[in-house]
Amino acid sequence: MAHLVLGTAGHIDHGKTSLIRALTGVDCDRLPEERARGITIDLGFTSLDLGEVQFGVVDVPGHERFVHNMVAGATGIDLALLVIACDDSVMPQTVEHLAILDLLGIRAGVIALTKRDLVDDEHFALVREEVEELVSGTFLENAPVVPVASTTGLGLEHLRAALIDAARNVVDEGDSDRLNGGGDARPFRMPVDRAFTLAGHGTVVTGTVRSGATHTGETLQLLPASLDVRIRSLQTHGVDSEAAGAGRRTAVNLAGVKLDDVARGDELTTPGCFEPTRRLLVKLQTLATEKRPLKHRQLVRLHVAAREVTARIMTDGEPLGPGAEGYAVVKCASPVIAEYGQKFILRRLSPVETIGGGRVLATDNRRRTRHLLEAAPALDAGDPAQRLPAWLDLLGEDALAPEKLWISLGINPAERDALLEQLIAAGQILPSPGKTGRYMSNDYKEKLKAWLVRGVERELERRRPARLVDRTPILTAAAKRTASATVIGLLDELVKEGRLLQRGERIGAAGDAAQLTQRESDVLNRLVKKLDAAGPSPPSLKEFSTDCDLSIKQLEPLVQVAVDQGRVVRVSPDLVVAPEQLDELRRRAVEWMANHGPATVAQIKDHWNVSRKYAVPYLEFFDEVGVTRRDADKRTAGPNADRPLEEWLP
Repeated sequence: MAHLVLGTAGHIDHGKTSLIRALTGVDCDRLPEERARGITIDLGFTSLDLGEVQFGVVDVPGHERFVHNMVAGATGIDLALLVIACDDSVMPQTVEHLAILDLLGIRAGVIALTKRDLVDDEHFALVREEVEELVSGTFLENAPVVPVASTTGLGLEHLRAALIDAARNVVDEGDSDRLNGGGDARPFRMPVDRAFTLAGHGTVVTGTVRSGATHTGETLQLLPASLDVRIRSLQTHGVDSEAAGAGRRTAVNLAGVKLDDVARGDELTTPGCFEPTRRLLVKLQTLATEKRPLKHRQLVRLHVAAREVTARIMTDGEPLGPGAEGYAVVKCASPVIAEYGQKFILRRLSPVETIGGGRVLATDNRRRTRHLLEAAPALDAGDPAQRLPAWLDLLGEDALAPEKLWISLGINPAERDALLEQLIAAGQILPSPGKTGRYMSNDYKEKLKAWLVRGVERELERRRPARLVDRTPILTAAAKRTASATVIGLLDELVKEGRLLQRGERIGAAGDAAQLTQRESDVLNRLVKKLDAAGPSPPSLKEFSTDCDLSIKQLEPLVQVAVDQGRVVRVSPDLVVAPEQLDELRRRAVEWMANHGPATVAQIKDHWNVSRKYAVPYLEFFDEVGVTRRDADKRTAGPNADRPLEEWLP
């Protein structure tokens, strides 16, 4: 059985709700005000089972004041039922609703001419001619036209048959796996079009599942608030169910969320897959009937999925005239959730009328409008092999994980791996360094490596005369651009290429030597000479700084230069020693343990002929680098015990 969503459309009082009631036996006007006034105000929902196809039905209001509700319902439908009353014929909201359906990319539908019993044949022929003129050039141009009368049942069987035929065409041309309840590898996504509380159950939300599948007990993410919510129970098409998939009208009973926490336009999604955004790169199309151009920086109402927000249109500066197409960045007053290719509607703030619509090309909160607009033609390309490198160049980072290619670029999960292999073989993209499982463009990789080299050079300048600097500040700064594993991988590449040098956790510019003043050079030489002469009991850095009439802060960079040059080894914050002395201590400690077994601090210090003040930091240093291994209060030989100092020194 195929599962589709059928949505009504048409002017107020043309009999949409009455027709659905005649087809299903359900009155979709649920609000007391709707029943009292006899008009539909909000969305109504029911289901229609026609054997080989089951429809979730969305009944929309036809009044001009409630077109925003109509758009919220229409964004999730697969098949349109355009309702036109024979006694009124084509009216303003008939035209506007049809334009909205066309802009949303609805593929198929049926036209129902209601109240056929109220007009004669001559009048009916005139109405039919007006309807054919209306739908010419739209997706309903070749749609079946079925005259019906809800009060008498005239034409209802013909309408059911027409709906089944139209549904077959949607299934044949569309995503048959999704529509027939098959597997859907895409993330779960359901825009919320209604939220309410149910006695004894708590908060319930309803919507049409756009993609993916979910099941009872699963945890989803409620966006844009980023709340984790658990599914207590599910209904699809009004029937209790353990699972719900794409194309189904679904009610979700949520645990862990209050009614005040959720509203129309929020979305239930697979955790971690979708990100709320305030900026959309889009391709716009204005209606040919528009009398005023759409201007740069114009404020509009944006309708995307079930959400309505105020937004500002940023073009290249030129207005879009009637029936024109163009690229723009839409800056939203509040966050929206969108994916590549998603259709949307634009309406004026005043008077409230539909301007046009379009589709999303990218969602990004960081890039400048100019950069987004420059990338728009490539992202609009039909070939995903063009879109992917363009997206990576625009993004400027390796944040495009394979599992998000559908959301970001509309690339079918089944085609993903082959496309990635094709682009890697062509040299257009490459796996990100650091085994992150992500990808970047070659151009951006080189830009990022150059940025890292400049960052190291700037850090060296700040810490002059040091030749090497700790890489932590570099990693911290780069974290704003890409994953830390990628940065580490790129730094390793730069070291192998000879553009940087590295010693332990410290890095520097290749071929760069410490630039010392004469006095700094004299102090450094004096330190090294004093350490050589002092043996295993050298003066502390504090003592040496006093002797040289320098502060510790002034001495510290010089000590680091000596360490980087390999002239001294830093054992502890206040203890440095000549490398030859340290290697001699290693040799003697290993020799003692080989002859006498595990050694205590007291035994080693006596063998070294040093005080405990020196023995403890030496042994702790040897523990850290693997020369010794501590077990309680004794030391044994470690894995680096017999290796000379130059082989294991960081």
